[in-house]
Amino acid sequence: MKSETNYKDFCFELENIIFNFDTSSLESKKNNEKVDLVFNLKDTDTKTNTLNFSVTLSSKGNQTKMSEILKECSNQGVKLDEEVLKKAFVKFKKQGSMDYFIHKNALGFLKEQLDLYLFEYLFKEMTEFDDKRLNGINTIKEVALQVISLVSEFENELCKIWNKPRFVLNSHLIVSLDQLKAKNYDLNKITNHKNYPKQVKEWQDLNLKATDNLLENEFLPLDTIYFKDLEEEVKSLFSEDEINGTLIKSENYQALNSLKNRYKETIDCIYIDPPFNTGSDFAYIDKFQDSTWLSLMHNRLELAYDFLSSQGSFYLHLDNNANYLGRMLLNDIFGKENFRNEIIWYYSNKMANSGNSFAKNTETILNYSKSEKYIFYRQKEPRSEPVLLSKREGRDGKNMRARDENGKVIYELSHERYVDTLWDIPIIGSTSTERVKNNENLTQKPEKLLKRIIQASSDENSIVLDFFAGSGTTCAVAHKLKRKYIGIEMGEHFERVILPRLKKVIGGFKSGAAKEFDGGGAIKVYELESYEEILRKIKYEDNDKPLAYDEQYSGLVECKNQSYTLNVEVLEKMGVDIKETLENLWGLKVEFFNEKVVKFKGNDKEVEILKALKEALIW
Repeated sequence: MKSETNYKDFCFELENIIFNFDTSSLESKKNNEKVDLVFNLKDTDTKTNTLNFSVTLSSKGNQTKMSEILKECSNQGVKLDEEVLKKAFVKFKKQGSMDYFIHKNALGFLKEQLDLYLFEYLFKEMTEFDDKRLNGINTIKEVALQVISLVSEFENELCKIWNKPRFVLNSHLIVSLDQLKAKNYDLNKITNHKNYPKQVKEWQDLNLKATDNLLENEFLPLDTIYFKDLEEEVKSLFSEDEINGTLIKSENYQALNSLKNRYKETIDCIYIDPPFNTGSDFAYIDKFQDSTWLSLMHNRLELAYDFLSSQGSFYLHLDNNANYLGRMLLNDIFGKENFRNEIIWYYSNKMANSGNSFAKNTETILNYSKSEKYIFYRQKEPRSEPVLLSKREGRDGKNMRARDENGKVIYELSHERYVDTLWDIPIIGSTSTERVKNNENLTQKPEKLLKRIIQASSDENSIVLDFFAGSGTTCAVAHKLKRKYIGIEMGEHFERVILPRLKKVIGGFKSGAAKEFDGGGAIKVYELESYEEILRKIKYEDNDKPLAYDEQYSGLVECKNQSYTLNVEVLEKMGVDIKETLENLWGLKVEFFNEKVVKFKGNDKEVEILKALKEALIW
């Protein structure tokens, strides 16, 4: 399922001003991300009182410069106030938004719909039947079936592309300096590099302490994206077990589908905070109708289920717009018998305007497990006021009231209580140090909330997964608690919000939960091909080529003496991380590879490289 808004050139008159919008520079959005539109005033025609705008997608947080537009109009003699300008932009945005479904069995579905249509037509619209009419209907059905056959073939092709495992692109490593020092890496290579000033500027932008002496702050996060010529030697220093987390920029269905072999039954805790099906102004397209939302979630939850270990737990965070749908979905996928808890997150909402209803101050977290044997650690929290309770002691394996030598029950003050299913955790204030920069449109959850979930359902070095990573709270807390983690997110806030936040965590910035964490660590970062990128690069031809791979990769395969080899060097120049792609596809660690073969660790036999990459190259 994919949502898209099709914007077209639009011209209309408002308050005696003609607004003309040009969309020729407007690219399609990748995935289902919500991206703001940016309006730029190209020119004005004072004779016709026309304003000509170009429309583009926002990049790196840039926005429409309202004041500059109004000033330019004033200079050109066009009388325009801000309210009219805003109305014009709103009117442009109110163009058709659609949800696209790629059907798994288009042929069967369309045939069924045709039969239903003909049935309705025959038995509702017609009362008399003759041979001529029936023959006409049969002809219509024959033609319709031919059309259905063509449409379903095309739909099947789209489905194959949608489900194609993705190549790993633009990978880089974020690693603290203490980790490099522990590997005896020569840091002079960093300080003498031409891009070192760019790295220093990033540290300064993150408010991390950077001095001439690099090791004065040993937890400074080095990003190999600035040191591409050194990247491979830095990556080679660290094994997979030494990597704390993996951040993936991708539409989450594509990511889960591409990672399923690598992480099958390895995740101990999954937490997701998906769009709530409301239409609120979040950084997600958050207005899915019920059927669309159910389709979106069901496909992803089915994949995620196989990621969980036998002792794994799943947490789905929802509000009253979708909690009833979430319960239905999880019962279907996990089974009612594996429902564990309905957690109510209560937060004081002093700013709420209740109007003619009760003020909203709760959300729901549904907790399911993979089996009856799941990780769970009971936790305690401070009481608001201490209470007097009888002291307990064990006798013959039983927990009984303690008594003194006179047989009287001993009482003591209790300052703690076991956590139940009502969690009183404050929301993040606008001035809190926990509030993430550039996070205006993301629903950031408090780190204390995620700390409780992760500590309850995982051990140190367990893997935690969040495939609606949002502002990166799950990943930040998992890192501080010494868990492994995978965060999946799409859109520009991946670079704008998540990466800076995790870099600050590595750098030892104190905020939120687990303040005892000092810093340090290593994070792997990469992108996956998007569905739209593949569609743009595909070219179909009627020929007898032995390999029907994507056109962008067609020049990479060379045939000599009826033997096919892969041009590894060219593929790597395109930004493809072959090793990471192979490990995702096969779920095995790569020992080595070249243009002909790949050898996986633990396997005696080598595998032809084209065979190993077949699923990513061919569909």
